[in-house]
Amino acid sequence: MNRKDVMGRLPDIKGILWDLDNTLYPLTADFADHFNHRMADVARECGVEVPHPELVALAEKSLQQHGYSGRVFIERFGLDRVALHYRIHEIVDETILERTTGLIEQFEQVPLDHAIVTHGSFDWALRVLEHIGLGRWFPRHRIHALETFDFHRKSESRRPFTEGLASLNLSEKNVVMVEDTLHNLKVPYEMGLLTVLVTQGQPPPRDLPGYVDIVCEDALALVQMMDKVRTKPL
Repeated sequence: MNRKDVMGRLPDIKGILWDLDNTLYPLTADFADHFNHRMADVARECGVEVPHPELVALAEKSLQQHGYSGRVFIERFGLDRVALHYRIHEIVDETILERTTGLIEQFEQVPLDHAIVTHGSFDWALRVLEHIGLGRWFPRHRIHALETFDFHRKSESRRPFTEGLASLNLSEKNVVMVEDTLHNLKVPYEMGLLTVLVTQGQPPPRDLPGYVDIVCEDALALVQMMDKVRTKPL
């Protein structure tokens, strides 16, 4: 889709499906380090008899290579992925997270419906949204977590997005999907949603796939864009 077609669709957007982690807030180095240490704690709880510093290093490498600190412990040590999913989100401290400055105020300016589609847990999403000040825009029935869509991966299945759309009661042509993970945008693009890649200040890939319609620095930049198309002619 060319830029003119993309911009032409923006005034018709009525809702946004948001990924959560590193999308509605920036994933800082401090939080990543905290998460990796807690993942090492969980691995020890589950009987992985490796020195804690080595477990942290494994978690860090897993995060860098796969985008998830726990993958190495599932594949190499046989930890149960469902149990790990719940336990890690129980003990990670959401109060370490940083808010995106100005995002609350911008949400207040733009009359859109919002839903979450995340690989995190439902409880984690609730805690994070309250901490970053966005909870009022995301009623419980519009929070879709990995366990609520039966562990279907966003990169492989339509189910997370169909459930998100149903909670908004909107069609694909009126909804944007916002992600920080590139390959998670392919399925919603094929479904007909506008797709947005959030970079959090990092340079986008040189060869950006055709299934990415818009690239924004962060969530604030996207909502500001939505505000402008509603107040100014294209």
